[in-house]
Amino acid sequence: MGIEPPFHPSLWWRDVVFGAGERRCWMPAPDCVDILPSQVAGLDIADLLRWTLASGNCSGNGHMDVEGSIANELFGGGFTTITESFRWAINLLAASPDVQERARRELAEVCGDRPLRLTDRSNIPYNEAVHLEIFRYSSLTALGLPHSTMEDTTLRGYFIPKGTTIFSNYFAHHYNPQYFPDPDSFKPDRFLTADGKLDTDKAQLVVPFGVGKRRCVGENLARQELSLFVGRLLQQFEIHEDPCNPVNIRDVLPGLNRGPIQTPLIFNKIVL
Repeated sequence: MGIEPPFHPSLWWRDVVFGAGERRCWMPAPDCVDILPSQVAGLDIADLLRWTLASGNCSGNGHMDVEGSIANELFGGGFTTITESFRWAINLLAASPDVQERARRELAEVCGDRPLRLTDRSNIPYNEAVHLEIFRYSSLTALGLPHSTMEDTTLRGYFIPKGTTIFSNYFAHHYNPQYFPDPDSFKPDRFLTADGKLDTDKAQLVVPFGVGKRRCVGENLARQELSLFVGRLLQQFEIHEDPCNPVNIRDVLPGLNRGPIQTPLIFNKIVL
């Protein structure tokens, strides 16, 4: 028990025997409270959080209150990632003036003089393709959060024993030329069909938020935020590189996330 850092301040990985066999699951941390395995049998992480909140079983000794911890996880996890994604967006748009201008023209055709709305997203396929390419190109989170196999399994000829910690390599996937030809180039058109519509099959190949039912809970909010932030910025400003200090979109800042290189940019207000 406790072989991995806790995903949540009041939860910890434990090996627990449920009925016929052993399985690994999230359990309340040792200093919260002793809970019988039968009380949480079959619960996944979301169910367990709801159960903990409803039952009031966490005393809080050595931890923040559960509600505050969950709020911190959501705000902390969402704030940094969307901020860094937005920085990637303005860097990539500054380095790609043709992409920027085409996206702005589409916004003008659909929105006119009013600000972009979330309900417009289905009518701006090129802008949606730009957002997908920003997520793919930046691959902000190179590796996914750790998961663990609950039983022995074989995947594409590789044997993976029970209890193995698994990381998804999002960066390798997003830069795989089998799925994204010329992956080192910023090309939003790769997500459009021949008639200019969004290619939903290709769009599903971009997985910055993970895959399956354990993907990021903030995915929809993050996509909406980036759409509004970038769209409304393009409606109001032209973004240019500083001729004396070109944008560097090839390198990244070291750290948990692949942060963009910070470069001074020029924003020219659009006068209607």
